[in-house]
Amino acid sequence: MGASFVWLGDEDPAQQVITHHGLRFVKGEPTKVDDEKIIGKLSNNAMFSKSKEDVVESKEPPEVDPEEGTEREAVKKQLDLNGIEYDGRSSLANLRALLAKHKA
Repeated sequence: MGASFVWLGDEDPAQQVITHHGLRFVKGEPTKVDDEKIIGKLSNNAMFSKSKEDVVESKEPPEVDPEEGTEREAVKKQLDLNGIEYDGRSSLANLRALLAKHKA
């Protein structure tokens, strides 16, 4: 017989598709489910509905305040304060590693 379920999602705009019980769900779109065991599980899962009306609306994260800067800039500032030379094009991970190596 089967049933259709809608994955309700959350506020994260980057998360629009999931795989659950081997099925691909696109946020807000009905997905046909034929397996009775999966139908039972999804019926008891608050993240799924048979209606599109309950879909959680995505919210964009707030803009970064240029006055506060970014984590990358904060790590670069710590490197500068400690007199550590670095390539300004380095990734955040590389900058963190350089700072951690200095502090060790």
